[in-house]
Amino acid sequence: MRRTGWAASLCAVAAVGPAYAQDAAPPPVVRALTAPGPIRLDGVLDEPAWSAADSIAGLTQRDPDEGQPSPFRTVVKFLATNGGLYVGLWAYDATSPGGLRRTQLRRDGDMDSDDFIAVLIDAQRDRRSGFLFGTNPNGAMWDAEVVTQESVNEDWNGVWDVRARAAPGVWTAELLIPWQVLRYPAGARAFGLNVVRYARRRNEESLWTSWRHQQGLGFQENEGTLLIERELPGRGTFEVRPYAAARGDAPSRAYDAAGVDSVTSAGSVSARAGLDAKLAVAPTLTLDLTVNTDFAQVEADRQVVNLSRFLVFFPEKRQFFLESASLFQLGQSEQTQLFHSRRIGLSAAGAVVPIVAGARVFGRLGRERVGLLAVRTGGDEQALDLVARVQHDMFTRGYIGAMAGFENVMGLALHAGPRPAPAMAPGLTIVECGP
Repeated sequence: MRRTGWAASLCAVAAVGPAYAQDAAPPPVVRALTAPGPIRLDGVLDEPAWSAADSIAGLTQRDPDEGQPSPFRTVVKFLATNGGLYVGLWAYDATSPGGLRRTQLRRDGDMDSDDFIAVLIDAQRDRRSGFLFGTNPNGAMWDAEVVTQESVNEDWNGVWDVRARAAPGVWTAELLIPWQVLRYPAGARAFGLNVVRYARRRNEESLWTSWRHQQGLGFQENEGTLLIERELPGRGTFEVRPYAAARGDAPSRAYDAAGVDSVTSAGSVSARAGLDAKLAVAPTLTLDLTVNTDFAQVEADRQVVNLSRFLVFFPEKRQFFLESASLFQLGQSEQTQLFHSRRIGLSAAGAVVPIVAGARVFGRLGRERVGLLAVRTGGDEQALDLVARVQHDMFTRGYIGAMAGFENVMGLALHAGPRPAPAMAPGLTIVECGP
C-alpha cells in the first residue's frame, strides 16, 4: 500500500483591471422578453415574437479598425420561454451564401477559418466565469466553459441546440439554451452578456462591448447585462443517466495436424450496469455521482508523437470530470500543476484500472468557489483518491485559495503520466502568484 501524503498550495493575486475610456459609459443592457407562444427551432426566425423582441443592433470592431462600427450589421435578440433562453442571430453580409466561410460541421471544430458568432453568458454575474455558445453558417455547435480571463475549457459540452440558415445577404441562427445549463443563483433576473462576431474574409473581430485591443471577449469587467423579464425556474433536483452492457465470448478452439479440434477456453457471458447522476444540492452547488463508470462514449485522444523526455498531458474528456474542471487546476500547467485528473483510472505502470464509484461537489458560495473530488478505483489499485479546493475572489481579478490532495486514504498520484512517481512529501507547501 502506498503511504499517505498531502500537498497544499496557497495563491494570492491582487490584480485590478485597468480603466479605459470605454468604462466611463454605463454597461449596455438588452432585455429577454417572454415569448407569448411557442418558438420553432429552425433557424428561420419568422415568429412574431422575434419582431417584438429587444435587440443588439450593432457591434464595434476590435480588429482591424478598433472602435469603428462594423461594416457587417449584426442583430442579436433574446426570448425567454419555459424551456430555456432562445437567442436569434442575424449576420448580414453582402456576399452570396457561396461567399461565406463555412467549412466546419463537427461539434467543437476549429472555427478559425469560418464566419462565426459566439455569445458569452455570465449567469453568476461574478465577471469571472460563464459559458460560451457559438455557431457558424452551417449551424455547427461550439461551446466552452470560461476558465479565466485568458483561457476557456473547450472540452466542456453543454446540452443545448442550434439551427442556422444561409441566404443571399444574410445568414441567421437560432439557439436554444436550457435554463438548467446556466447554473444561475436563486432569484436571478439578470445575466452578464457579451457577443462577438468574426467575419473571416476581412479578418474582422467585432464585439458588443470590451472591444479594445487589450480587452476582448474574456475581459468581463466591461460585460453588458441581459435582463430576463420573467421569473426563472429553479434548477432540476436531479438527473440520472443509467447504462447496461452485456458481452458474450464463444469458446476458443485449437486444431491439431489431423484436423481434430479441442476447446482451449470455455465461452463466457458477462454483464455490467452503472449510472451517472447529477444533483442540485443548492442553486449554485452541484453534486456529481458515478457508480461503475463506463467511458465508452468518450471522444478518443488525438495521437501524439512524443520525442521529448517529458510526459504528455492529454486533456480531460470524461464527462464526470469536465464541468468546473478548472477549479481543480492550480499551478503552472504541465510544469508545477498539482493535480491532473487523467491520472485517475491509471495505475502507476500506466495500465487502465476501473473506477468503482466517485463523487464531486463543486460550485460557488458567494465569493468562494469550492470543490471536493473523491474517487474509488478498483483493479490492482484499490485506492481512494481525494482532492479539495477552495478559492476566495479578491478585487477585480485576484483571488486567494488553497488546494489539498490526499494520497491513499488509499492513493492519489498528483502528477500526470504513466510512470511511477514518488508521493509528495508530507507538509510540502507551494506558493504560487501570477497575473
